[in-house]
Amino acid sequence: MESPEGQLALIKVWAHGTDFAVDDTNTPKANFAALAKAQGWEGGDVNWRMHWEACFKEAYVYGQREDSTSPTTPQAALDLVEQSRRRLSSSSDVSAVSTGSEFSLISAVPSIQSLDTNGSILGGVVLELESLKLEDSEDVSSPTPMPTSKHAVTSARLHILAKSTDSAPQSSTPGDAQSILTSSPFWSDFPGFEPDPRAPFKHELGRLCKHVGAKTKNEKKNLQKLALTAEIKFHYGASMGRLDRWQELCREVGIEKIPTSITQCQKVLKPVFVNLFNLVDHRRNPDLQVLRFKSYGEFNKFTRKGNEFPRDCAKQEGFIKVLLKKM
Repeated sequence: MESPEGQLALIKVWAHGTDFAVDDTNTPKANFAALAKAQGWEGGDVNWRMHWEACFKEAYVYGQREDSTSPTTPQAALDLVEQSRRRLSSSSDVSAVSTGSEFSLISAVPSIQSLDTNGSILGGVVLELESLKLEDSEDVSSPTPMPTSKHAVTSARLHILAKSTDSAPQSSTPGDAQSILTSSPFWSDFPGFEPDPRAPFKHELGRLCKHVGAKTKNEKKNLQKLALTAEIKFHYGASMGRLDRWQELCREVGIEKIPTSITQCQKVLKPVFVNLFNLVDHRRNPDLQVLRFKSYGEFNKFTRKGNEFPRDCAKQEGFIKVLLKKM
């Protein structure tokens, strides 16, 4: 495996001609995500996967697949490595990357299975947003937040993030604890913040708010909207015509007899009472059980206790909109 210094050197080569500058204090994967955004690579598309495999020598198993007409091949990845090596050989970063056989992919780049889908879905379980409640528990494993003056969340910053969220890498497959990228790349947009892919969404959001210095209700609300939009894009997709996606959702919410058609799936899902924050947390950590409420009263009581799904997210079209309930 290439050293972190070598990975950063490759990223610097690929950043040529863009406004992106490598942050040597950040991880290679965080820099890669930022470079991909600058280059306009969609999460999991051909360019993304080819560069990922060349840099990290591992297959990228998340992101777009259905629109991919030119799948990554071992030869294509090797060609990219060779081209980059030639460029590095004449740059000041050549010492950071080995120039012999070490700087080549494993002889057979793993094949990439189609595990995800395209687009995004946005939905929720309630159509009202009360006061935003975030978990403020201390996390001793998280890095010390940088000064608020340098990380205060401004409206301009949130506007930029809102635009970038629209093209964030996507996946419809739950994160695998053993995989390289297990959470939405959104969380890597903040230097110094170390994401915890399996932590509950609101706990993670609370840590992020502290880290960037988001103090006002509006700042926290806006950051929640951006993070939640990116989170749903990463964990779900918009292939509403795919039966397997509907069947997967049925299994998640505890339906025992899985329907054999999309119409039947929608029919059995409609009366189900689940909270979408809980559903998102299950996608982040499959060990966390999805709570299925027996009655509207139980569902309403739980939801009103700080588990209201944001209106802006809940009203948008999407794969799990079938689970929406009026409050």
